[in-house]
Amino acid sequence: MPAEVFQLEEIKRRCMDNTQLVHRVLASFRLSFISDLAQLEIHFLNGNTEGVATVAHKIKGSAANAAAPAIREIAKQIEMLAKEGSSDHDVLVGELQSEFTRFVTAVSREEALNAPDE
Repeated sequence: MPAEVFQLEEIKRRCMDNTQLVHRVLASFRLSFISDLAQLEIHFLNGNTEGVATVAHKIKGSAANAAAPAIREIAKQIEMLAKEGSSDHDVLVGELQSEFTRFVTAVSREEALNAPDE
């Protein structure tokens, strides 16, 4: 069974129900993920498995903070493969990109549903 894309209640709990903090954490994750993914792809294309493992570890931690368990799980798999010296994780990098798109959609949906009425 695949991991959930986004756990709203988990991040709210971690942020002590501080909505502004939740938004900052999620915005920070979205921005850092884009940069991290670019770095991951560069290391992957250069065959730098140590660089892949380092960036995948960073993504894994950031995803955990953002309550994005599916992204965390894929990043964990990429990190493990890279630490084993395998460069056979190109499919997982594609899955990571797809899961990030799902995450952004889920977060946007939650933000729209919970936006204050004007």
